[in-house]
Amino acid sequence: MRGFIVSVVVLVVCGMVDVASCQPMLAIESPVSYSTGHFGWCVSGGGDVDGDGFLDLVVGAPNQTISPNTHGSVYVLRGRDGSVLHVVQSQGTGYINHYTGHVASFAGDPSIDGFSDFATDLTWADETPSDPGPWGFAMHAYSGETGQMLWGVRATFVR
Repeated sequence: MRGFIVSVVVLVVCGMVDVASCQPMLAIESPVSYSTGHFGWCVSGGGDVDGDGFLDLVVGAPNQTISPNTHGSVYVLRGRDGSVLHVVQSQGTGYINHYTGHVASFAGDPSIDGFSDFATDLTWADETPSDPGPWGFAMHAYSGETGQMLWGVRATFVR
């Protein structure tokens, strides 16, 4: 399964194909404006989150504005029809700017509940042009069954 961004639509196709001549299996319209949300920045397929026998998708929208300094969402979509199963939005870290949704992927089943789980990034920076402050990166894993965070790994760097 592969995903391609075409305007504000993610096309889901099978196998190695020429994008110009392929017939999509599923076209998923963005729930956010592409010009601001960048829905489809990353697309990952391969896990069956809801157990319906269809491979589902994880799609990042790293620039979707949650609040003035918080950006990014990750959408878990049903492979059967493209409907939304889960939405994970960037969470405030106490720093000036934070983003999620640049990287998102299925993560096997670390919760051992029979549902595919997924992971995404969180980056942050506490800086202004006159004061380069700390910045960092985290990877969070989420339950495919509930959409709740299972665990996270975080690194902070000071300049």
